[in-house]
Amino acid sequence: MYYSAAPYDDRRRAQRLKAKLTAHCELRAEKKYSNVLTQDISEGGIRMLSDGFIPRLSKIAVQVNLSPRKLIELNGEIKWSQRVAYSNYYQTGLEFKDVSPDIKRSISEYIATRN
Repeated sequence: MYYSAAPYDDRRRAQRLKAKLTAHCELRAEKKYSNVLTQDISEGGIRMLSDGFIPRLSKIAVQVNLSPRKLIELNGEIKWSQRVAYSNYYQTGLEFKDVSPDIKRSISEYIATRN
């Protein structure tokens, strides 16, 4: 079964931090909601683990808890989705779109304080 391009190569434009953060997603077109766990985060996107396949190019709204008191809301587009071997989970790459300077700064500060 074909899911998309190889997910984890070195075409990244921003520094990524491995981070297990809780997030809530809304698949815009279908009005579906799910909870996911991030695997890493950057100013440009997140890699997340979900229990369902999300098609490439899907538009997503996501709320990520950077800390108990810091919730950020972002919009993005799915760039790839791949089933995790020997499981019922999927790794999915989300590229953020139209990120405000304040949100970028919050992500950047989060990454800087944990590196």
